Amino acid sequence: AKCNKLLEVIELKAQNDISPECNSLDQHEKNSPLSETDTILNRQFMAIYYLLNAVDNEVFARNKSEIARFIQLLTDKCYASIYKRVKKPIKDPSGRISKNHQADVKFVKDTFMKLGLNKIAQQIENDNLVG
Repeated sequence: AKCNKLLEVIELKAQNDISPECNSLDQHEKNSPLSETDTILNRQFMAIYYLLNAVDNEVFARNKSEIARFIQLLTDKCYASIYKRVKKPIKDPSGRISKNHQADVKFVKDTFMKLGLNKIAQQIENDNLVG
């Protein structure tokens, strides 16, 4: 019961945690379908997600707030935006068909391949198959 209450408090904090970076988007970026800031965070998150999973495939089963704080440390992006991704790191099949998501997958996968991290690149491809 205490754990559930703690999780509720953490989620409430994440929903209400507005850092300056979260508010810095101008009106044009807020109205665009996917801002450059979102694209960069999506790619950063995807890369960090797969790196952490390569080190320990149980890491995302742990404290999601701590994971989000760690990713925030590395990216200097908005905690609430990161926490939302940490809660659901792999998109549902319907979310994988967008051109933006596929471009992000290709970019991150190609980056890992250039580094010779082919197992991670293959995992990215397997997790993001469409259809």
